[in-house]
Amino acid sequence: MPGIELTEMDDGRIKVVPSQSWIGTFFNCPEQARHEMTGSLPRKETDATAIGTAMHAGIEAVLKGDSVENGNLVAVATFAELIELPEFQWVQIKTPETGFATVERTFHSWANEILPQLPTTFGVEVGFDWPFFETDKYVVHLKGTMDFVGESENGLEVWDWKTAGRLWDAYETKWKIQPTIYTWALAQEFGARAYDFVYAIMLKSKQDVQVLITERDERHWKWLEMQLMSMLPLIESDFPHWPMRDQHSLCSPKWCSVYDVCRGATGLR
Repeated sequence: MPGIELTEMDDGRIKVVPSQSWIGTFFNCPEQARHEMTGSLPRKETDATAIGTAMHAGIEAVLKGDSVENGNLVAVATFAELIELPEFQWVQIKTPETGFATVERTFHSWANEILPQLPTTFGVEVGFDWPFFETDKYVVHLKGTMDFVGESENGLEVWDWKTAGRLWDAYETKWKIQPTIYTWALAQEFGARAYDFVYAIMLKSKQDVQVLITERDERHWKWLEMQLMSMLPLIESDFPHWPMRDQHSLCSPKWCSVYDVCRGATGLR
């Protein structure tokens, strides 16, 4: 399924449902987002995404009542399934043994360091689908699934599990789109106010974690509306290309499946 859904409604308007990952892709490179929207971006499962998916599966099992030992088994089994997919590619690591070791290391980092400090569970894998704004031509919805919603003395907060090869700079969280969307979703359910979004980051190279907290409120949600409003003319256009950006490390044949028909077509590497 593409990262953005376009559906004609009974009143003739178009319902636009972009995922938070698609919006992030658009911010990195609109042309890559266009390929994803049209289905011309080949699906690719990499070792990096497989490790993250496996870790999430194990964590979800624990938070829904399973033991840490069984959660680890779930994570390992999930990784084993993913590396057998025909579209799977080894990108960062080269052997299954290293991949399995990384899955277990990141899962146990979460179990040992993050699980004990989680607030009271309010919800696990909490889905949402809400109308965000509408125009004469469009009704824009936002939907997704939150890894964990906890209830602390300060109220509700969203937690998200990440794996990373390095420590994050806390300043990076200021620009992340995911906290803005997920805290907005909480506001729709429980009232407009500021909410905390917590990144729990498990390092893949060693058994260590990082916890970063960022806050979002109405100002951020309004800015997101302005950003999405600016995307709509491109979405409705039939332009053969959208703006192309290569000012980041993700513009490479390693990370972008359409690199060879974009920047790579010039012979650049």
